Amino acid sequence: MSFSKTSLKESTSTIPRNRKSTIKTKSFMESTLSISTVAEDSWHTSAREVREDRRAQLTKVHRFLFSIVSHYLGFPDDEVEEFIVDVQQYIRVLEDFSRGRGSDVVLFMYTLLPPISFAECGRSLTNVVKEKDKPVMRVSVLNLETHDNEISGKCVYFLKKTASDLEDKTITEAFTCGSLNIKENMTVLGVLSRTVDMVHIKSIVGYDGAKIAKMVNNLYWLAINGGESHVLETIGLGQLENHSKMCVIDSVNTVNDCMTGAMNKSTVLIFEEIAKLWCDQVEIMLLQASSIQREADDNGPIKELEFWLQRSAQFGYLVQQIRSQRARMVFHLLYISKSPIMARWRELDMKVTDQSNEARDNAKYLYILEKYCEPLYRCQPQNLIENISGLIGAIRLIYNYSHYYTSPDTVSRIFVKITNQIVTACKNYISDDGFTKLWDLPKQDLQNRIKDCLKLFQTYIDTYKATKKKIAIEKNERPFDFSEMYIFGKIFVFQARLEQILNLFDNVTTFSVLEVSRIEGLDTYANKYNTLFNNLKKKGHDLLNHKNPAFEEDFERFLDNVEDLKTYIDTYKATKKKIAIEKNERPFDFSEMYIFGKIFVFQARLEQ
Repeated sequence: MSFSKTSLKESTSTIPRNRKSTIKTKSFMESTLSISTVAEDSWHTSAREVREDRRAQLTKVHRFLFSIVSHYLGFPDDEVEEFIVDVQQYIRVLEDFSRGRGSDVVLFMYTLLPPISFAECGRSLTNVVKEKDKPVMRVSVLNLETHDNEISGKCVYFLKKTASDLEDKTITEAFTCGSLNIKENMTVLGVLSRTVDMVHIKSIVGYDGAKIAKMVNNLYWLAINGGESHVLETIGLGQLENHSKMCVIDSVNTVNDCMTGAMNKSTVLIFEEIAKLWCDQVEIMLLQASSIQREADDNGPIKELEFWLQRSAQFGYLVQQIRSQRARMVFHLLYISKSPIMARWRELDMKVTDQSNEARDNAKYLYILEKYCEPLYRCQPQNLIENISGLIGAIRLIYNYSHYYTSPDTVSRIFVKITNQIVTACKNYISDDGFTKLWDLPKQDLQNRIKDCLKLFQTYIDTYKATKKKIAIEKNERPFDFSEMYIFGKIFVFQARLEQILNLFDNVTTFSVLEVSRIEGLDTYANKYNTLFNNLKKKGHDLLNHKNPAFEEDFERFLDNVEDLKTYIDTYKATKKKIAIEKNERPFDFSEMYIFGKIFVFQARLEQ
């Protein structure tokens, strides 16, 4: 079919004007879309190329670490590598770790993290959700020496044994590794603590017995559990709930920003709001610090050190927060604007600094004492005797040079805690850390253990008195004007209990002679004594619990009954004498020392 020029022109002229416009717009959109598609393909290609450049930086050492992480996390071998290639900083941390330039420990963490775009990482993450800025599960690599944010989720750590480079041939022997599952409101120390407690301590129980396990557990908790509590007690300065206000605060980063913001009334009001929040927060901390601390009556000296370490961590972290960029900018702006809240803050700032300095100073001096206190938690009494002199000397040093421990009350508190731990150590020694009942111990073994404890008590008291006397003569130090009853009262009471236990089992030895006697009638009284002893034993008293008055009452009744037996012996002797005079019966020509020797010894003890 053919068309003439005229007919074609007429045909074209018949197209509606709006139809022509639509055709032009469509053509323009198609061309624009084509251009944008080309541009998008271009930067996608560029992002992929940068990603591959990052991948090229990986070494065999890195990929060996990835294989271990994949094993712990349950990932395919190449998935961890893809996460690491997403961010250049991760590769830099790994390179420093493998070359010995950075930290000796590196941590892979799989947890919720902010999403990253294609332009940043060079790939589309399949697990990214549609909601903008919603966190997604990713693997990151952390240098723990420079990482300040929270650690959570599934973690795999690598710890180098030496600071040397990681080599392909020796890499399997160059580090130790493991995994941690850090849940919400938990710390790394807390997870390690529970891991050791649930796994390693239980393995010791199965291998070496409960006694060793308990000792190791005590030493472990002193070191780790206290550290976790220090971390948990730290409190950071709060933030305003209004996100836009926090953005205004964080936008001020220089002195010029402060000067500009001080001229804006609304900005000043926002800064005063967060300053008031901080003042309220600090006042609560200071109030808690000044309140009287309730302590268990059996706390040892390490508790004193832990208290000041915790206080030092708490206020030290607060001082660190006050000196942060955000806090300095807030108070600098308020200073320029002459805000009235600055007077309140200056007073609080001085108190916080004083608390931090006091806690740090006390912890420093108590570390001197720790060297001599640590054996109290693991050694037997006979091994502690040589440690007492250094212990008293350390307290003497603290008393004369510390800024806090300058009064008899504060130093007496240390002495009381030492006394508590000495008594606790002796209880553990006598009872095998609570696993052996005294009734079941061989009598000679029990007597030897009690005598070791009594010797330690006497050494402790004598060393204190000798030091006190020496200071009084030299008159160049603060005198040891402490209440000896307050310091040693617990030892005096426990010492009396130990002497009662000695008497009790001396009694057993004494009356055991009656069981083998050939004299007619004495076996009846031997049985009577055994009945008395077994009745006392059946009551189940904890003989080492010196606070239990029930044992005191039962023991007094027991001694009364023993006195009755002694009366019988006297009657027996009188009867013998009468028969000897009358001479109409067989004489009682028995060896009195053989029959009554043990009773004579025990009688002398009772009279004492």
